[in-house]
Amino acid sequence: MSEETTNQPNEAAEEAKNDQLDQTTNAQSTTEEKKEPETLSTADLILQKAAEIKEKKLAEAETTSTPKPDVTANEATTPPEVVSKTEEKEAVEEVAKVTEPKAEKLTEHVKEEKRKMPDFSVMDKSLLVETFAQLVDTNNFAIIKEATDNVKTFFYRLHNAELAETKKAFIEDGGKAEEFKAKPDANELRLKNLLNAARERKANYVAQQESEKRHNLELKRDIISKIKRLSEGTESLNDTFKGFRELQSEWHESGLVPQTELKNIWESYHLAVEQFYGFIKINKELRDLDLKKNMEAKIIICEKTEELLLESSAVSAFKALQSFHQMWRETGPVPIDKKEDLWLRFKEVTSTINRRHQDYYHDLKKEQISNLHQKNALCEKAEEFSALVIESHKDWDDRSHELIELQQLWKTIGFAPKKENNKIYARFRTACDTFFTAKKAFYLKTKENLDHNMVDKVELCNQAEAMQNSTDWKKSTETYITLQKKWKTVGPVPRKQSDEVWKRFRTACDAFFNN
Repeated sequence: MSEETTNQPNEAAEEAKNDQLDQTTNAQSTTEEKKEPETLSTADLILQKAAEIKEKKLAEAETTSTPKPDVTANEATTPPEVVSKTEEKEAVEEVAKVTEPKAEKLTEHVKEEKRKMPDFSVMDKSLLVETFAQLVDTNNFAIIKEATDNVKTFFYRLHNAELAETKKAFIEDGGKAEEFKAKPDANELRLKNLLNAARERKANYVAQQESEKRHNLELKRDIISKIKRLSEGTESLNDTFKGFRELQSEWHESGLVPQTELKNIWESYHLAVEQFYGFIKINKELRDLDLKKNMEAKIIICEKTEELLLESSAVSAFKALQSFHQMWRETGPVPIDKKEDLWLRFKEVTSTINRRHQDYYHDLKKEQISNLHQKNALCEKAEEFSALVIESHKDWDDRSHELIELQQLWKTIGFAPKKENNKIYARFRTACDTFFTAKKAFYLKTKENLDHNMVDKVELCNQAEAMQNSTDWKKSTETYITLQKKWKTVGPVPRKQSDEVWKRFRTACDAFFNN
């Protein structure tokens, strides 16, 4: 597998961008046919760690210690004592922890930070801006990006609602809609300044990272030149080999390089390493031992990778696979007769995990598209409700229950594609808000009519009560009949007062006619 794939472990880990995930897995499947890189650093690190484990076990078993003789230059080049497979497995697990990609650790940290993201929906404008200011100061750009979308959504929802209320009050006070001008909002101004500051900091950060990558590229080129010069030196084999190991350590300690230079710099490095081994002509015994320990290290890597097939999460398995590819790439060559078999074994597991990972996001994308279609249908239904002209309490009550059922159904449907998710939610929310705003207006108007009718009926009661003791039977009778006709023409009054006012009017009428 080429370096272009294994240096992108985190693009697929953050679920948010399906297109990038597809590109990552496709690129990995395409490049996995290429020859695996061959270096020695991780294998040596494994053997060194295994030797330390073995020495620790021996030291614990010994009751006495004896001084060791001085080591000569020639003896320094002899291979280390062969350690057991158990000790090598322990060493591989420790090395895997050390060589785990920093980017993956950073991703886990970012995910943990996202889980701690405050609930913006319950904040007012001032608190939204203040919270966002604190997040911007963290310089954690993944968190800032996540917060930006939420803060803008909830801030302008509140801001627009305030503007609408202010404009309504302005018009009710006699102003004209076209003459309305919103007053400057200090919170909005500060939010815009914070957004600009976040963009500027991100640009500076990206520029700094690119500068560091260019610097690391020059460091790696210098290391390659030094490795080439080792092949031309006249020092002893021990000094030359020691210098080579030091350069290998410098290589792996140097940071990332620009993506466009990654493939070329690794190829140049491997070529220089091969030329070095050809120059020093390591004796066959040491060479065979080196190949053997590399083979054992790669077998352990294969076993660890095959365990990932039991991992239930395709995303977690894919992320873990990246660290094993890093170890594989940094492990040196194996016996030529075992090289192809080992690589095919490792590649087969890689292909299976990649397919699972790609299928997972493919199915996820299909599910999100299906969710989008379902939500579109709910939006259309909600928009039909918002367009209705309803004139009765029963109809408003029936339609309200139906719309609430749509809202409950909406909650059972998963996310739509990220590019469409916020848009479709805003569309549904707008239709619901339009419906309930119209309902509120209807009941406000109804209440005004009920109150007006109540005033009219109270006045009729006053008139009826004023004449209930009258003895001008003819004239008063005509007047009472007229009042009763008017009562029938007056509309309904508030339900709580309906019986009371009717009893009052009827009592006055009955008192007169009984007399």
